[in-house]
Amino acid sequence: IEFSHGDLERSYQAGIDHINENGGVLGRRLEPVYRTFLPIGATEGEAMCLEFTEDAEVFAVVGSIPGLIPTVIECIVGTHETIHVGHGLSAELVERYQGLLVTPDILAERRFAALLSVLEETGELDGATVAVFGDGSVAGRVEDTVVPGLSSIGLDPVEVALVDTTSADLNQISDATRILAERFRVAGVDTVYGGGAVAPTLFP
Repeated sequence: IEFSHGDLERSYQAGIDHINENGGVLGRRLEPVYRTFLPIGATEGEAMCLEFTEDAEVFAVVGSIPGLIPTVIECIVGTHETIHVGHGLSAELVERYQGLLVTPDILAERRFAALLSVLEETGELDGATVAVFGDGSVAGRVEDTVVPGLSSIGLDPVEVALVDTTSADLNQISDATRILAERFRVAGVDTVYGGGAVAPTLFP
């Protein structure tokens, strides 16, 4: 499947031009600094952090930083105390960084609560054999929210599996995911709840 968000730089620039043409932010014009990086390992992401925060001294970093590389978010928000507007954030992360980490998205915990409500009302998964799949970035959420939530509507997970993503090695993550997918198959799983930066779409 060919999947693309299109020319993101042009999209960002159109929004920035509109803001600047209408007086900027508190009378100040936005001056963008663009950078892309390959999210395999943390090296390029951390270099990008330093370029933004130390060289360009930006006010905020806007864009998507995969949860596979939390050290990049820590570099921007923690070490350099720079605002990051991102996606796929948890309530725990947002709370940890006290206003420097923000998102236009619904937080994962609220989205999960809404999903549970729909599943319970429709009964669509009655009798399903459920597994939970994700990565270390959502371990707390899985333990405190996801598993108890599923159990509360009668969907006790037969497997809970979290892939180790600390290396950010996508080949290693993909191999580990295939092993878990086979384990789920053997256990008779027909429904997988995916959380975190690694989604069950990686299943073969």
